[in-house]
Amino acid sequence: RMRGTDGETVGPDHFMSAAHRYQLMPEIDRWVVGEALRLLRPHAELLVGNSVVFSINCSGQSLKDGAFTDFLTEQIAASGINPEALCFELTESAAIGNLTHAETLMRRLRKLGCGIALDDFGTGLSSLSYLRSLPISVLKIDGSFVRDSGIDQRTESMVRAIAQLAHTMGMETVAEYVETD
Repeated sequence: RMRGTDGETVGPDHFMSAAHRYQLMPEIDRWVVGEALRLLRPHAELLVGNSVVFSINCSGQSLKDGAFTDFLTEQIAASGINPEALCFELTESAAIGNLTHAETLMRRLRKLGCGIALDDFGTGLSSLSYLRSLPISVLKIDGSFVRDSGIDQRTESMVRAIAQLAHTMGMETVAEYVETD
């Protein structure tokens, strides 16, 4: 959210599409990372040895920005936050669309101890071959599959297959839009 000129809160649904269109997402991502680490810094000691993880989404535009990886690693190192308390989320389509940059970013963040979540899995290019080589710790099943899994056997089978694949590969699985038992 941001503050409008009139002081009112403006939701992301009103400005994110414009930010994306005008290539402003790397600037927003940098602000979000800086602000998240600033807010967590006073609680750094509580995060050591704790199983709490804070997820931060990164845009595809930031993956194309060669300086973004350095920015992230420098910010994390300077923050004093336990990197294991951080998980960076990349959408499947952004990661695969910028595979070289995404892989570099993922490997450096994993080396620090951060988690990496592949978000919206199943809606992008969905090639399974990259899952073997990328250092992904969390596979987030897109909500469109999860929402229909209780009423459509084919969709439910896909969700089960993705969850089984993630389990076998040692990844945590997160299902978006879980609304029923």
